[in-house]
Amino acid sequence: MSARFRVCRVEAAAGHAGPGEPRRFLYEGRWQPVEAIEDRWYEGGPEPEAELVLYFRVASGEGRFLLRFLSYFQRWQVWAVDES
Repeated sequence: MSARFRVCRVEAAAGHAGPGEPRRFLYEGRWQPVEAIEDRWYEGGPEPEAELVLYFRVASGEGRFLLRFLSYFQRWQVWAVDES
């Protein structure tokens, strides 16, 4: 299974370091409220060669999604998780 992340807009709660927790995101032209953050993790770290990537598995009324924040690009991406 290959993940197909797409750039998206995310509104997040203000964070003291980083983008903060996602509250809603734009998916296929409609805002999806984040009903629950089911899991979160990260890759990378403080070393320049290991850019920090934050991941959030979230539930919304439309299903489950993976949101990731690429710190180097200051950009959010989304992927709809297929649970079938």
